[in-house]
Amino acid sequence: MDITQPLPFDAGSFDLAFCNQVLMDVDPIGPVLSECARILKSESVFCFSIVHPALFNGDWKYDESVGKIGKLVTSYLTPEASENRFWGETTHYHRPLSCYLNAAADAGLCLTHVDEPKIYAEKRKNDDLPLFLFAEYKKTKSSR
Repeated sequence: MDITQPLPFDAGSFDLAFCNQVLMDVDPIGPVLSECARILKSESVFCFSIVHPALFNGDWKYDESVGKIGKLVTSYLTPEASENRFWGETTHYHRPLSCYLNAAADAGLCLTHVDEPKIYAEKRKNDDLPLFLFAEYKKTKSSR
């Protein structure tokens, strides 16, 4: 189904809604988040995970002088679309983190937790750069 269109579920039907690695490939995200909020019961949870927007637009670079790998980031604040062929042909919509957090708040969801996990165990890439971002929200009684 097209998740940017109204979902075929009654309002207040679910205890949990989870968007796993999808919001960065959808434009616009406002309708998706509004629909997730609509189908949630009061006091229910909404979670999303995305490729970390601060580091997506950068190439891996190795600096021999310090013996580390890092990301060369050339832009962050400007939203832009780009073709992505990592999992097949998709369009990736880069947005700063504030776009995601504010869009969820605008949909009536209350942020409860954010995590930027370390994912690299080996030293072939920098283990101090988060490649993903996870956010947890709650639909409270005062939410829309």
